Amino acid sequence: MRDVPLFPLNVVLFPGGWLPLRIFEDRYRQMLRACLDGDRRVGIVLIKSGTEVGGPAEPCQVGTLGRIDEIGEPQHGAIPLTVAGEARFRIAGLDRSLPYLVGHVEELDGSPDPEAQVASETLARVANRYVRLLMASHGQFRGPVHLTGDPGEIERLAGQLLFNHANEVRQAILEAEPLSSRLRMMRRTLSRSVEAAEAALMRGGPGREPTVFGIN
Repeated sequence: MRDVPLFPLNVVLFPGGWLPLRIFEDRYRQMLRACLDGDRRVGIVLIKSGTEVGGPAEPCQVGTLGRIDEIGEPQHGAIPLTVAGEARFRIAGLDRSLPYLVGHVEELDGSPDPEAQVASETLARVANRYVRLLMASHGQFRGPVHLTGDPGEIERLAGQLLFNHANEVRQAILEAEPLSSRLRMMRRTLSRSVEAAEAALMRGGPGREPTVFGIN
């Protein structure tokens, strides 16, 4: 269990992903200073109720622990920074005594369960197909995409391919246990994106492409 400053947002970050942010409220400037004085970790949590700006927000129970990776020069009163997603956590309690939320959080185990390997292999095939479709839509297809067979790596890649899907879908995946369940949910969701991309190519037009952060 550890105490982590929480940043409630209208976005879901997966472990392995990258999230660009702009800090301009005083309370989050204070939070940023506290993070930099500590281990640079911040909890990214989807807002369950409330707003991002100005008022209080009630976070979802499961979020992603992130590391503040890069901080840019202030621009028009806002501080740009990038957060790298590291691990899922569950909130056990909230501290509201500061201008920003602090969560008493427990990191969640991401270790593969007995069914994870098979689930990851199936997901890898769908992810490979989707990446190739995106490349083909730009005339960049040169051959098959070689993906690692590690379930955790496949989970992180698929999380980024699903970046533009609805928050409720991504949050449900983030909360699912065990790893094999998350992988199967990702496969079902990504399969629908593959079908849409294939249909768009058949019509001769580009499909709806995701904004993908953190994929090399």
